[in-house]
Order: sequence, then C-alpha cells, then structure tokens
Amino acid sequence: GLIAWSAGCVPFEPEIMSLGQTCVRWCALRCYRGVGSASCTKATVRHCHRSGRAAVLLAPARSIIRAHTLTNAMPVGLSKLNARKLHSANTANAENSDESPETVALAFGQVFEMAVRGDAEAQFKVGVCYATGTAVGVDPIVAVGWYQKSAAQGHAESQSYLGNCYRDGDGVEADLSEAVRWFRMGAEQGLATAQCSLGQCLVSGDPADSAEGIEWLRKSADQNNDVAQHHLSYCYYTGLGVDADPTEAVKWSLMSAENGNADAQASVGNLYRLGVGVDANESTGVAWLRRAAEHQHAGALLQLGLCYSRGLGVTQDSEEAFAWFLRAAEEGGSAGAQVEVGNAYEHGDGIPPDTTLAVAWYRRAADQGHAVGQYNLGVCLQHGVGTPADTTAARESFTNAARQGHLEAQQCLAVYTRFDVR
Repeated sequence: GLIAWSAGCVPFEPEIMSLGQTCVRWCALRCYRGVGSASCTKATVRHCHRSGRAAVLLAPARSIIRAHTLTNAMPVGLSKLNARKLHSANTANAENSDESPETVALAFGQVFEMAVRGDAEAQFKVGVCYATGTAVGVDPIVAVGWYQKSAAQGHAESQSYLGNCYRDGDGVEADLSEAVRWFRMGAEQGLATAQCSLGQCLVSGDPADSAEGIEWLRKSADQNNDVAQHHLSYCYYTGLGVDADPTEAVKWSLMSAENGNADAQASVGNLYRLGVGVDANESTGVAWLRRAAEHQHAGALLQLGLCYSRGLGVTQDSEEAFAWFLRAAEEGGSAGAQVEVGNAYEHGDGIPPDTTLAVAWYRRAADQGHAVGQYNLGVCLQHGVGTPADTTAARESFTNAARQGHLEAQQCLAVYTRFDVR
C-alpha cells in the first residue's frame, strides 16, 4: 500500500485497508473509480466477506498494476514466489517469510497480471497463493480454478496439484478417478511428485493396478523423490504390490532417510532396533530416531522416550524419557505419548506424581480414541484417582476401550455387566 500512498492514490475502502490485512493489501496499489493520479486505470472491484475475512477480487480493465508504479526490474518478492515450492497450507506465507508484506503483495500483483494474460506458470503461482494464503485470503475453490486454467495448458505442476485437490476434496468434491487422471498427466511429463502420487493411488487401490503403481513409484524414486522412496520401502516391507523383501525395504528407506524424509528416518531407526533387513543395532537405531526427532516427528519422539525409559541403546533415564514423551505428546499430539505422560504423572516416574495431571493426559489420549488411554481413564474414574469417582463414566470409558479389543477393559466391562454396576 505504500506505493499507492506515495503516488497520491486513494485506496479502496480505507476503513478495511490496513497493512495487517494481506487479502486487500495489494489492491491499494490501484485507485478506486479512477481517484488518484491521472495515469491510473480503472478496475472493477468486488469486496465480500466470507467467514469473517475480507477477500477482494479484481477484474482488470487493462492491467492490474500500471508500469509507473513498478520498476523495470522484477521485484525481489516475485523471484521468491517463483522459487517457492508450496505444497500445503503449512508452507511459509507472506506473514512469516523474510520478505516484507508490501514486497510480497507487489510481487503477487505482477504475477496476477501475467496469469490474467494466460501465462500457465503464473496461473499456477496464483493458485498456490490462494491455497496457502500468500498475499491473499485462503480460498481453495479459487485456487482450484487457477490450477485448472494452468493444467489445461499442460502445466505439469498444476496437473499434480489439481490431482491433490481431487484426491483430498480440497476446493472440489473428492473424486479419486479424477485425481488419478490429473496425476497421470503430470506423471507422463516426467514430474516426480505426480509420478509418486499416481503410484500411491494405484498401489493402494485396485490390486490389478498395483504393478503399474510400483513402476510409477520407481520412476519417481529414481528421480530422488524421498516420498516415493519411502513408499517403496513400505511396499517391500509389507508385500504391497511386490513380494515382501526386508533387504529391499531397508535399501529404499535408507535412500529416503538420507534425503531428509523424517518418516523414513524413523522407520530406519526402528528397522535397526528390531533387526529387520539389517543386523540389529540399538545405538544406530537411536541415532536415526534422533534425526527424525529433529523434524518433530511424533513417532520418533515417542520411540526415543521408550528407549530412555527401558535403556534400549542408551543409558536408562526416566527424566530424559519423560522429556521425550512430553515433546511427543505436546508437539506431535501422539496419543501413545499422552498415555506415557499420564503414566509418568500417575506413578511419579521421572516427574513428581500428580494424579490430577495423569487423568488429564489419559483423557486427551482417550479423546483421540486410544484404547489404553480409555482403559486407564476408566480405572481412574472407577477408583476416584485424580478425579471424583464416577462409575457411569468409567463404564463408558471401558466400553470404548473394549470395542477396540482391549482385554482388561473387556474384563472390567464384564464385571460391570454381571453385577449391574451403574
């Protein structure tokens, strides 16, 4: 908005135009209804409120941003937008990037102008911005529209992203067949991410398609795609679409792990700990788990807690174990870790006992459907440990655990039923 102000332009609806509102920030570069400098062009501006957030859509008459507001050189922010690989809404956006919001907004304006003129790459970038909330409000439906424009021109990344949208039901109704169709278009152009996604869909779908799925995963993995490498490892470990081969599973897991895939790093850690496909080595397993934990991988955090709790590959240390369990429970939301934290508080293992906190953690795990968490919560409710006794709530918790096959919960529930405990 600073450029508009310096040019003497009056931004649209000043009461909503603040530098903190990325969805309308870049629109301040234009004058509403021709107010401002004589060289500004008009634009049709429609403002709407959706779910409490502002969104501005422009239908430019001639161009989105006049040349007099821009330098001849491409803004730094635009090169950043071109370089970004934005795969999800968790990817860094304008609010947490190292570029100023104004620079990113200006870059978006120029990319948008190129997109309106039909540039497929720019259309893809605009779609990504709407999908991730970079310089505009998040709007998956609008994102899909831009992906479709770009994909129709043969843009491979747009085809892959559009496949993701149809697979996940993001901005469109979920349609796996349509997802496969778009993935295949991108895959046939050699895009590794599309090959990986297509392979995953085929391997996990009709068994008749599994062989083709494996081939697409191999093509992607051969391009060093870490996700495809990890998925191939899973296929060889479980025999999904191929004959089970632990040695081959370890090979692909190691390749993926070395490429920084946290899931693969955790898998390699467990393979070494269990001696599957390799000679068992607890210390090497722990080292790989640590690498995965650097990425806040919940499973690795939990496994490290178990290693310290039991002295597997490390010196037994209850306090260190509790620290890893707590990280897994809080940062990763792991229900299993929440149960371990509850156990630690209940029994004072590595931390001063606190039954009230124990019940709170059991409840968090139970709310995620964890059978042990449900059973432990039921025991506390039954005996009034850390919470007032409540046999009705205890019975409900035992029932939830029993439905998942938890033996002790089934036994408790049988006693409740036999003696008609209410």
